[in-house]
Amino acid sequence: MAVKILRPAPPIAIGAGVSEALHSGLYLAISDLVGITGTPVSLFSVPPNTLVYDVFCEIVAAYNGTTPGIDVGVAGTTARHLPSADITEGTIGFYGNAKVSPFKYTAAATLIATLTLSGATLGQSRFYCLFRPGSDKNEMVF
Repeated sequence: MAVKILRPAPPIAIGAGVSEALHSGLYLAISDLVGITGTPVSLFSVPPNTLVYDVFCEIVAAYNGTTPGIDVGVAGTTARHLPSADITEGTIGFYGNAKVSPFKYTAAATLIATLTLSGATLGQSRFYCLFRPGSDKNEMVF
């Protein structure tokens, strides 16, 4: 199940009703654990006007098999945010991609992980999405 990266504020939340400029910081969304499963896996539901700065992968339990691979992107551009070449799936740790520029989604999208398991029977990963929500009003432009 994809994690919704923006949730509405509770009616009595700190900052509720505050100008949009104060809400324009960076946010971090964290996916559920992804194991040996079908592909693609929905990670994050991205609303319109959202700027995704980066996506990181944490290998929690090393994947086995001949050459497992994980790409993170969207349908049609499966390695937009994190290509498998930047992840060592057989080694526990954090992996990111310094070569990918931020991408603004003008329409709603679902970020997916495409797993090429190549005989893998073990492995788990978690994904982190660094993003900035946009707005149709009071958008700050510098």
